[in-house]
Amino acid sequence: MSKSTTTLTSIVVTLSALVGVSTVTPAQAADCNKPVNFVERKACEKAGQGIDALRLFIDRTRMVYALYLPDYAHALPPEDLAKITSEIKVAQGEPR
Repeated sequence: MSKSTTTLTSIVVTLSALVGVSTVTPAQAADCNKPVNFVERKACEKAGQGIDALRLFIDRTRMVYALYLPDYAHALPPEDLAKITSEIKVAQGEPR
C-alpha cells in the first residue's frame, strides 16, 4: 500500500471511531420512555431493576459507553432514588 492510502485509511478509521463514541454518550438525561439506541435501552432496563444493577452495568461498560449514573437516576425505583439523591447532588458539585 502506498503512503497516501495508509494515511487515508488511518483518517477514516479515526473518524469512524469518533463518530461511534459521540453517538453513544448522552449529553443530558436519557429519556427512558423513548431510548434512542441500544445503550440507552439497556441502561434504562438496568435502572428499572434498581441502583445496584445500574451501577454494575455502568461500571462494567464504563470504558466503552462512558455512561453517567445521574443521567438514568430518574428511571430508578423510588426507594433507590431516595438512597442516592445526596450522591447525585455531590456529583453535580453541591455540598453535602
